[in-house]
Amino acid sequence: DFDISHAEAGLSMSFCGLGGIFLILPLSLYLHRLGAKNVGICSVALNVIGIALTAIAPNIAVFLAGRIWSFFIF
Repeated sequence: DFDISHAEAGLSMSFCGLGGIFLILPLSLYLHRLGAKNVGICSVALNVIGIALTAIAPNIAVFLAGRIWSFFIF
């Protein structure tokens, strides 16, 4: 339990889409270069790392970092 306010909880939801906003264009270039299957596999692997980081987060800063990481690639 992080003992956070409602605003901080809402911030964690906002961080979900933050990674996608900044990476959508560069990732589309990799999609054409590397192929959909390879980009999809990397996407799943990166999401698993981010979700694991979120699950073991000892504080809110690590939790938010995990949220950003897990949703870098949708």
